[in-house]
Amino acid sequence: MQIHGINYYETYAPVARLASFRFLIAIANCNGWPLDSFDFDSAYLNSVLGDDEIVYLEQPKDYAQKDAKRYIFRLVKALYGLKQGAKSWYDSLSVALYELKFTRSDADHGVFVRKSTDSLVALAVHVDNCLVTGFPTKSVQQFKVEINK
Repeated sequence: MQIHGINYYETYAPVARLASFRFLIAIANCNGWPLDSFDFDSAYLNSVLGDDEIVYLEQPKDYAQKDAKRYIFRLVKALYGLKQGAKSWYDSLSVALYELKFTRSDADHGVFVRKSTDSLVALAVHVDNCLVTGFPTKSVQQFKVEINK
């Protein structure tokens, strides 16, 4: 059982508002931009817990070791069910997007944009589900290849 202030501090993870999703869909429709959605597989397992987040896990009952009292595990990555799992995932995703030259919207912290003189890619994030659009189509495809890495 996790205790606030001991095993976790923050749990809030921004997600894009419904209005932001509608706005991106409308802009994409009006301009004939490609519109795609995707889901990150095992998203929480891709986020690393910070050095200040020390969480221990008891050995599961059916684990192969016979003496369960001898072993506890320190988590390095977030798991589904951790109080701070969503926040940890959002922080990890934000870092990855910043490395890909995206900036976070001031109006909606669940929306990220990468723009240059000849291209624009906009991404709306809702936990581990994303909606992406932009122009030219090659830029959106290139983003999907980059984020997959």
